[in-house]
Amino acid sequence: MRTQFIIPVLASILILGALGFTQEAEAASFTATQDGNWNDAATWGGAGPPITITSTDTVTIPSGITVTIGFLVTVTNEGDINNNFGGTIINNNSGTITNNSGGTITNSGTITNNSNGTIINFGTIINNSGASINNFGFLINFGTITNSGTITNSNELNNAGTITNNGNITNNSDGVLDNVFIITNNSDGTITNFGTIINNSGASINNFGILNNSGTITNNSGASINNFGTINNSGTITNSGNILNCGTYIGTLSSGNTLSPCIITVNTTLTFDVTIPDGISMTIDPGVIMTLNHGVTLDIDKNANLIIKSGGGLLIKEGGTLVLTDRGLVL
Repeated sequence: MRTQFIIPVLASILILGALGFTQEAEAASFTATQDGNWNDAATWGGAGPPITITSTDTVTIPSGITVTIGFLVTVTNEGDINNNFGGTIINNNSGTITNNSGGTITNSGTITNNSNGTIINFGTIINNSGASINNFGFLINFGTITNSGTITNSNELNNAGTITNNGNITNNSDGVLDNVFIITNNSDGTITNFGTIINNSGASINNFGILNNSGTITNNSGASINNFGTINNSGTITNSGNILNCGTYIGTLSSGNTLSPCIITVNTTLTFDVTIPDGISMTIDPGVIMTLNHGVTLDIDKNANLIIKSGGGLLIKEGGTLVLTDRGLVL
């Protein structure tokens, strides 16, 4: 009798195990076939609309197609959303796009976030060259945004993550860019401010490219702006924190504020070409190493100085270059 009972039990276990394997989620692919609302199956050729996108799912908006997220519709992404060149995503009034950790939104077309629309990013947003993100609502970043195209902010852009700019970011006159973590403007990048930029305590704005300001920048206590590129200021910069100027600064600060001299106080790796401009001295403090990566050039311009204090050092990796222009000195 025991044998009769053992065999069915083992069979049941094996069958349940097999069923478990067949019930694993399979990757789903959704491609928009016509203009329409995101939550309308007809937009996706009759397929169930991808409101909740799992980690194995892919959503594609092809060229020439516009998909609209309507009133109180929420799209949650943990997979991949690809907006192709010529494709358009419109997030309308009270619509929400939540890009969770592990989710990626790759934009090669146009994304417009209209008034009272919300885009929340915990994952990765990639805005490719030639693409545009136009924000008239709320763009909130806790993850990573990499921009090689154009981002235009006309309302609120709140950064608690990392924004890396290789393209153009424009903060319009009614725009507020509120930074609590890291914004890096690389050597090919331009940030233009007509509105308000607030750099909060513990946050940093690292400029290797061009930062144009004709609006208001507030650098709060405990915040830093590190300039290795060019800042053109015809507006107002109020500084209660630290502005390290190792590049070119054109314009003035508000009364009573000064630029910090170009003193490197922590180990620093340069990953982009940097020029110490005419009349500027860069100092490397004792115990601090500045590293030039492969392919990076540090150019000491005429009448500029690189001062390496005792115990400090400059590490030039293979392929890195130190250039001394006329009357540039290393001391």
